[in-house]
Amino acid sequence: MGAVAGAAGTYWYSHAPATISTPAVAQQAAPSSAERKILYYRNPMGLPDTSPVSKKDPMGMDYIPVYQDEQDEPGTVKVSLDKIQRIGVKTEKVETRQIDRTVRAVGKVTHDESLLTIVALRADGFIEDLFVNKTGQHVSKGEPLFRVYSPQIQSAQTDLIVAMRAGGKMGLDSNKELEGAMQRLRNLGVPQDRIDEVRETGTNPRTIDWPAPADGDVIDKKIINGQRVMAGDELYRIADHSRIWVIADVAEADIAEIQVGMPVTVTLRAMATEPIAGKVTFIYPELTP
Repeated sequence: MGAVAGAAGTYWYSHAPATISTPAVAQQAAPSSAERKILYYRNPMGLPDTSPVSKKDPMGMDYIPVYQDEQDEPGTVKVSLDKIQRIGVKTEKVETRQIDRTVRAVGKVTHDESLLTIVALRADGFIEDLFVNKTGQHVSKGEPLFRVYSPQIQSAQTDLIVAMRAGGKMGLDSNKELEGAMQRLRNLGVPQDRIDEVRETGTNPRTIDWPAPADGDVIDKKIINGQRVMAGDELYRIADHSRIWVIADVAEADIAEIQVGMPVTVTLRAMATEPIAGKVTFIYPELTP
C-alpha cells in the first residue's frame, strides 16, 4: 500500500574539537608581521592567480600576503572566531546513531483485490425477483440476492428425488445414485440448505433464492428483474472493505527505502486529523513511466 513510509538508517557524524581563544589571547599569541614569513601574495578579488612579490591588480587593489603559518593542508576549512560564535558551532564525540527518515508519497485508495467476490451462476436461468437492487448496498453472507428459475437446476433436483424414491429397491446401488444426484447439484453451485430441503420434503421447488457468498458492499451490479442470465455471467461484484489498499506512487529515489512489512501512516483529505495506521504488503515490480 501508496502511502507514507518511514525508513531507518545509520550514519556517522563528527566535529573536530576546536580551541577558541579570546581576542586578547589571540593577539598576544600571534607573531608580528615582521617575524612572519610570506609565502606568496593572492588576488584580492579571490581569483586563482598568485604572485611571489607584492603588486596591484588591474583595479589598483593590493595583493594580500599569505603567511607560512596560515598555510593549511588541502581540504581544510577554516572558520574565524567571530563566525564560530555567530553560527553557534558545537562539538560532540564521534558515535553511531539510528535516525528516522520519512518518505512521503501520494496514493490512491482502492479495493483489496484479495477480498473481492464475483457472484455468477453455473447454469442458465431467468431472474424473477431482486432483493439487492442497488450498487453500494451492504450484504451479509447467506443473505438472498435474487430469485432465479433454472431448468437445469430443477432437473437436477428431480434426479435427486428419483434417487431417493428408488432407495428401498436398489440397495447399495441406490446410495451411489443418491450421492451422484447430490453431487450434480453441488457442481451447479446449489447451496447445501436447498439440497437438504429437497431430501427432507421430497419436493422440487421451482425457483431458488440465491445467497450472497460473502460479506461486503455491492460495487458492481449487472442484472435487472426479468433478465435471462447465462452460466458464467458476472451478476454482482462484492467487496469486503474491512481492509483496503492504498496504491502509493513512490519516487524512484526513495524506492530503496521501502520494504515489505514496513509501518506506514495514511492521511486522507476527508479525515486529515485522523491518520490511519497500516503497513507495506506488496511492492510492484515495475516503474510507472
